[in-house]
Amino acid sequence: MMMRESVIQQHTGLKLAARCLATMILITASCVRAQEQQLLDVVNGERYETEAPDTLDLAERAKAAVGVMTANRQYSWGKLTHKGSKWSEAMPLLRLMSGSELNLARDREALDYMLDSMPKATTHGLMLSGRSLRALSYYYQISRDPPIAKAAAEVLDFFEKNAIYHERYAFYPRSESYKGGDPFQAVQDRRYMTLEPPKPFELEPPYRSDPNFRADPAQGVDDDGAWYDSRFGVPMYYSAIMEGLFSWIKAGRSGLPVPGSVGQRSRLTFLSQLAAFTVKPEYWSMPGEPNAIRGSSQGHYLGHTHAHVALLRAILNYAVEANDTGLKQFVRDGYEYTRGFGAAEIGYIPEWTDNNRCETCEVSDMIALAIRLTDAGVGDYWEDVDQYTRNQFAEQQIMNPDNPMKPDVGYFTSTGYPTYLFATVAGCCTDNGSQGLYYAWDAIVRSQGTHANINLLLNRAHALLDIDSHLPYEGKVVIQNKGATSISVRIPPWVDRSALSVSMDDHDAPFVWVGHYISIRDMKKGDRVVIEFPMALRIESLRVMNDETVYTYEFKGNTVVGVSPRPPISEGHMAIYQRDQYKRDKAPTVKVTRFIAPQLIDW
Repeated sequence: MMMRESVIQQHTGLKLAARCLATMILITASCVRAQEQQLLDVVNGERYETEAPDTLDLAERAKAAVGVMTANRQYSWGKLTHKGSKWSEAMPLLRLMSGSELNLARDREALDYMLDSMPKATTHGLMLSGRSLRALSYYYQISRDPPIAKAAAEVLDFFEKNAIYHERYAFYPRSESYKGGDPFQAVQDRRYMTLEPPKPFELEPPYRSDPNFRADPAQGVDDDGAWYDSRFGVPMYYSAIMEGLFSWIKAGRSGLPVPGSVGQRSRLTFLSQLAAFTVKPEYWSMPGEPNAIRGSSQGHYLGHTHAHVALLRAILNYAVEANDTGLKQFVRDGYEYTRGFGAAEIGYIPEWTDNNRCETCEVSDMIALAIRLTDAGVGDYWEDVDQYTRNQFAEQQIMNPDNPMKPDVGYFTSTGYPTYLFATVAGCCTDNGSQGLYYAWDAIVRSQGTHANINLLLNRAHALLDIDSHLPYEGKVVIQNKGATSISVRIPPWVDRSALSVSMDDHDAPFVWVGHYISIRDMKKGDRVVIEFPMALRIESLRVMNDETVYTYEFKGNTVVGVSPRPPISEGHMAIYQRDQYKRDKAPTVKVTRFIAPQLIDW
C-alpha cells in the first residue's frame, strides 16, 4: 500500500513538474513575445501606398538612415559606447517616422545590453549614460515596460548620489585621464582623484581648438585641454546627463508610472543645480571681447558649436520647466550668437567658432534648438528650421548611390563645405543627423484634438491629414483631410500674400490670417485643400567664416537651387547644390508607402 502511494506521489510529482515546466515555457514564450511586441509597437501602424510629389520627404530619408545604421557595425549597436548610445536614441525615432522593420532585432540587442549593463556599473560617463537614459525614455514612452523605468531610476539615483555639491550647484570633476573614454564620470562613493570643478580654459591664449587634433598619450602627445574645459568637454558631456535626467522628469510629469516618481521634485532640484553650474560666467566667455558686450551673460563662447548648442538646449529644458525667464533669454542669446557664424541662410553652421567645416551634428542641434525656442514662445524660428532642413542638412545626407565618395546611402557626412562634401563619415554625425530628421519631421504638423497646426510646408503623413508639398518646383501644397475639423497653415514671409489662393474641392475656401498662419475652419473628412502662390526667386551673396570667397546662392523660396563659383574639388569629394531640377515649374511624382504610427515620442 505504501509502495502504491509512493508511486502515485511520484506520478503526481512528475505531472506537477511537467505542468510547471510547461507553464515556465509558456511564461518564457510570453515574455519573449512581449519583448518583441515592445519593439513592434514602434513600427505598428497604418501603411498605405500613394503617389506624392518627388520633393524632400523626411520619412523616406529616415528609411535610408535605418538601412545604413543597422547594416554597419561601426555604430556598435550592441554595446554601451559613445556611438551605441546615440544609435539607440535615434532608432526608435527613425522607425516611428518610417515604419521600417529592417533588422529590428538589433534594437532589442542594444536595449537589452543597456538594461543589463547600466544598473551594474560602478562608474557612469556623463555622455554614455546620459544619452542612453534618453534612449530608454523613448522606448519606455512606447512600451511602458517597468524594467526600463527601474533601470533608469537606479542610474539616475547613482548620478544624484555621487555628484559633488557646492552651495547652489552640482558638478562632476574631470577624469584623471581621458584616453578615449569619457572625460567626466560619476564614480561610486565619490572616489574622485580631485574634487575641484573643471577649469574654464586649460591653456593660456590663443586656446588652440584644432578640430583634427586628438590626444595620444601613448605617443607622448598631450591634449590641449579642450576635452576637459569649456571649449568642448564641459558643454558636451554635461548636456548629455542633463538631457537624460530631464527626459525622465518629463516622463514622471506626464503621468507615466516611473519608479521613484515621488522624487520628481528633488530631481528637478538636481537639474537646477546642474544648470546653475553650467551657466557660471567663466564657462561662457569669448576671450578678447570688449567688457561692454557682457558676452558671458549672453551665451557667447569659444569652441565647439555642437557641444554648446546641445548645452543650450539642455538649459532651455530646465528654464521652461521652472519658467525661468532669465535663462530662457540666455538660451535665445546663445542661439542668436551661434546663428551669426557660418551662413544661417542655408543652414551652414561651423564645427568650431574658428573654422569653416560644417559638421552635421551642429545643424541637427540648431534645428532642435530653433524648434524648442519657438515652442517655448521665446521667438519664432520656423523660417530658420525650414532653411536649415532644406539646404545644408539635406545635402549632408548621402542619397545618391552613385556618389563619388562611396559611402552607402543614408549616411550623414561629418565634413561639409559651401559647394562640396569631404569624403569622411562619422557615426556620431549619422546618429545625430538621424535625430534631426525626427525633430524637423515631428514639427511639420502639431495637433491638438481635431485641430492641426502645419508649421513647415514639407511632405508629411499624419493621423489627421496628409501634406503633399510641391515646393520648390511650384508654390503648391495639397492637404488631404482625414479627420481635422480645422487647420492653421504657416505661410512663409517670402510669399506674396496678395497672390495667395486657397481652394477646397475646387472651390474658393474662406480663410483668415492669424499672424503668419492662415486659418481654415468647418472642415470635413475627405476635404482636399489646395494652397497656391508664386515662388519667390532671389540671389544672395554670402561669405562663410574666414573663407575669402564670396558665394552667390540662387534661392527658390527657402531652397538653394544653385551656387557659384564652384572652385575645383579633389577626386572623391562630392559637389552639392546641383539642383537644376528644382528650377522647373512642375514637381515630378513618385509612389511612396506612407506610415502613421499610433503614437509619437516626445523628444
